[in-house]
Amino acid sequence: MGQLIVVADDCNDDTAAIAEHYADQVIQIAAGNKGAAMYAGLQVVGSELVAFVDGDIQGLLPAHVTALCTLPPLDGQLVGCRSGYSAIAGLLPSVSGERRIPTWLANEVNLAGAGWRAETLINVAIAKAGLPWRHVTFEGVTNLAKGKIFNHPLEWADELVRVFDIWAMYLPELLTYVRHPHGSPGPSLGT
Repeated sequence: MGQLIVVADDCNDDTAAIAEHYADQVIQIAAGNKGAAMYAGLQVVGSELVAFVDGDIQGLLPAHVTALCTLPPLDGQLVGCRSGYSAIAGLLPSVSGERRIPTWLANEVNLAGAGWRAETLINVAIAKAGLPWRHVTFEGVTNLAKGKIFNHPLEWADELVRVFDIWAMYLPELLTYVRHPHGSPGPSLGT
């Protein structure tokens, strides 16, 4: 049986209080950084597999979570891609926050301070380890907050530069990820 760990990162709402009713453990940090939150949660994981799920998505169903935790490849990465993911995008390294990987691999990735670039670093680690991956579309799952992250157009530009920088730094590994013989787009899980 799995364990639900909620990391409330820099929350100024009732997230932690609500999570106390459902989670096995609630960790509160004030980093304001996705990678730091993933790292904090990972410190208390005791299972062989770890699933990461963004807290700001809508439409996630129990069937999506069950798929994320049980579908193969159990020795690699399963990524739950959001609705509207095109066929071409499904062949690329995903930046979705819904993913499951072996815990040993997660512990090898420098997640602390990585921000939302943590997903790319996980993809790189999967490629370096030669592990299989699979994308599964989570129909009905959206993230309405994505368009509200940045307050100024220059913040968008700064993040785009960072994305291109990390892709350029790890291009060989990301190309390996895409070309891996065990990598494949998977089925679509409807609402």
